[in-house]
Amino acid sequence: MSLHLSSLFKVMALLGLATLVSCKGGGGAATEGSVFDKPIEQALISISLTPSFSSTTNTFSLDATSSSAPGKTFSWSQVSGPGTATFTAPTTEDTDVSVDAQGAYIVQVVVTTENGRSATASSRLIFDSINPVVNAGPDLNSNIAIKLTGASATDGSDLSHYWSMVSGPGTISFSSRSVLDPTISASADGAYTIRLTSTDPAGNSSFDDMILTWKATPPAVDVGADLVANSVTPINATATDSTAMTYAWSKVSGPGNLIFGSPSAEDTSISADTNGIYIARLTVTDSFGNSASDQLQFTWDTIAPVLNIGSASNARATFTTSASATDLTTMTYSWTPVSGPGVITFGSANALNTSVSASSDGNYTIRLTVTD
Repeated sequence: MSLHLSSLFKVMALLGLATLVSCKGGGGAATEGSVFDKPIEQALISISLTPSFSSTTNTFSLDATSSSAPGKTFSWSQVSGPGTATFTAPTTEDTDVSVDAQGAYIVQVVVTTENGRSATASSRLIFDSINPVVNAGPDLNSNIAIKLTGASATDGSDLSHYWSMVSGPGTISFSSRSVLDPTISASADGAYTIRLTSTDPAGNSSFDDMILTWKATPPAVDVGADLVANSVTPINATATDSTAMTYAWSKVSGPGNLIFGSPSAEDTSISADTNGIYIARLTVTDSFGNSASDQLQFTWDTIAPVLNIGSASNARATFTTSASATDLTTMTYSWTPVSGPGVITFGSANALNTSVSASSDGNYTIRLTVTD
């Protein structure tokens, strides 16, 4: 019977019962005894710890969390790292630890109960007080959206990046502020300071600036009034811009070839090899690639007007002329007396046809001069 009760006690203990069954000598019946002071522990111990820390200082506060169990003890230790990790309280659940060299460390804590069960947790500590090396890239000039391909940032760890505008006359648009090579553009002409800031996981950060000079406004160009000529003629054009400019004269239309004395200068001379009406253009380009143009009409006419003055034989004291004149261009007229016994009077000396009268009878010669 004693053997039977001993086995029963073991079974009941495993089931966590709080009573003790005993036997009163002489093979008597079993009776209930006293209640256990403490429950019999069956659950495993556990412990948790934040898996990773990064800091710009060499001291870390480690707070472990373990499950409830009687008689727990703790032991902190260094697993790996470039230097030495020193624990302020290596046998408590929570402790501070300091390291003596930059880099990554693995530390662990072991919790053990009074019945010999144990659990382990570890954490990665990164001590980094070195700022990243940041280069925002070269200064740039542009008149269109441009990709920043010259930026770099190094640190030996993963970095986060942030682009921002420091100063400028307008606003900067970034395709992305968090990549090294965004595409940017500006809202107004002028010089902008743009900053790249890079931050490592420990919180160290550095920045570098670059200058974007933005100019999307083309030059102002004026080639002057239309021209009519029968010989080489100068053109005095005007072009204004805030940067250096290049010039290019060209023929747009016309029956022959235009001849420019200085085709790559602001001012030039012009002539043609065939009579007719031409369009000449000056294109001006600034140092950013913005261009603008202006054009004029150039009439080249080396042929005198065709003139027929008609006849005025046996005319009365007053008569009207019947002249005709043709030319490529507009013409001016001038009637003048050449010879005769009296005075000739013209009703309109500057018209193609006019009335003519003489003060006395006789033969007169009068002249019409037509100029194109």
